Amino acid sequence: MEIGFPTHPRKDIIAEIRWIGENGFAFADLFLEPDKNVPENLDIKKIKDTLEFYNLKSIGHTAWNLPIGSEHKGLRHAAVRIMKQYLDVFAALNTQRLLFMPTGLLAYLVIKKV
Repeated sequence: MEIGFPTHPRKDIIAEIRWIGENGFAFADLFLEPDKNVPENLDIKKIKDTLEFYNLKSIGHTAWNLPIGSEHKGLRHAAVRIMKQYLDVFAALNTQRLLFMPTGLLAYLVIKKV
């Protein structure tokens, strides 16, 4: 079993990754959420280098409140656009696993059918 620890989206992600690595965890659960850890604020190279320095795997964790399942087309399209930005970050970091939380009525209906 591997045990990881999440980063805090309102704290410096590099400091968070260092703490995770220094405390012997196997992976960092990278919470990319407002206000600090949104794609446009991140130094991908520095994050990648820090993960590699501590030999940490990573899990991608997107903002819980993105309405990707919204019944409102405009909100859904905006959320999908933002989600793509998160996915680009995780791809650049070679993140192999991703957690996202679909929200909205459409997401509920799709999950209910599964």
